[in-house]
Amino acid sequence: MTKYIRIIFAACIVLAAAMAGCNKDKDPEISVSPDELDFTAAGGNKSLTVAANAEWTLTGHTGAAWLTVSSASGSGNAGVDITAAANTATSGRSAELTFTVKGAAPKTVTVTQAGAEPQLSVSETSLSFTAAGGEETFEITANVAWTITGHTGVSWLTLTEASGSGNAAITVTADANATLTLRNATLTVTAQGLTKTVTVTQEGDGEAKIGTTYYATFVEAWKTALAENGNTVTLLKNVSCNNNIDVYNKTVTLNLNGFTLDLVNTERGNTGITVWTNSSLTLIETGGEFNATGSGTGAFVQKSSATVTNATGSAYGAAVEDGSLTVTGNLTTNGTGAYAYNGSEITINGEITGTFTRAYITVGTTDKTAAQYEATTTKAGYRTYTDGTNTVWVKIP
Repeated sequence: MTKYIRIIFAACIVLAAAMAGCNKDKDPEISVSPDELDFTAAGGNKSLTVAANAEWTLTGHTGAAWLTVSSASGSGNAGVDITAAANTATSGRSAELTFTVKGAAPKTVTVTQAGAEPQLSVSETSLSFTAAGGEETFEITANVAWTITGHTGVSWLTLTEASGSGNAAITVTADANATLTLRNATLTVTAQGLTKTVTVTQEGDGEAKIGTTYYATFVEAWKTALAENGNTVTLLKNVSCNNNIDVYNKTVTLNLNGFTLDLVNTERGNTGITVWTNSSLTLIETGGEFNATGSGTGAFVQKSSATVTNATGSAYGAAVEDGSLTVTGNLTTNGTGAYAYNGSEITINGEITGTFTRAYITVGTTDKTAAQYEATTTKAGYRTYTDGTNTVWVKIP
């Protein structure tokens, strides 16, 4: 009996020992895969897989502002998203992320990101100055250091900066040009083998130009232009003159270039502008005005075509014989607003104003009041005044 008791007692001890072994805690463990993440310069999102049997923490990302993590702590198995911002610098960058479980060896993940390709661009490829000079600005967009050359030998140009790194606004200042010569310079921006150019031009100090030839007065330029067909006179300043600039048997273009040309011919019976005998006067307004004022007629066209902005005359605002005239603005008169005869056409985009001691409009030998327009127009958006041979169109307000 005693023998059996001893055997049972020993068995109990063995069983207790076995049960104690089964209840002992498992050692803390953690693994992370992959152990390296590589991002392009564009950045993006990648995932890590965490396998753990305890609570874990993630460190190392707070010191890398370009990285964000979906979770910095957790318990057990988990997925962690790692997001890298775009790298605009040309140099690469890296960081180490450490996953820690108390009582286990930490696991490290190395994160690297490639640098961007060198970038360089300019907001403007050309800058233009009037003869008066002034300031113009262009933007440099870059992720590297850059330098500007081409200005040091140009005494009339100064720059706020000639070198720098990254984005910048460059203000270019041009001194006044007191000559009748166009002047220019080329600014070259370079950065790590990349090159961009900005062309700088400044007008000569004249009232007008033909091509790149500058003239002290508009009249001088106009007379030169009328020496042959096809010239374009570009206005460089607001001009007012009393000279006769009639166009005879020539084709010419007037580019107002945003300025105003006032022609005033005050001698009795004279015309502000006359375009006659197989001529053509083309107007490029670009925000400017060509105003013709005559003591007799504002604008007269004979066997030709022409365009003016506004015309003012005591007897006629405008008169056309066997030709065509476009008035982009208004006609003003104390006599007849518009007179079309011998197969002519006049188009008025503004108004006819005045006292009309003769007529609002005369077509051929027929006088018309403002209310005597045709029931059916021949030009959409305009009132039509006609005698069947001659026509005046006035834009409907």
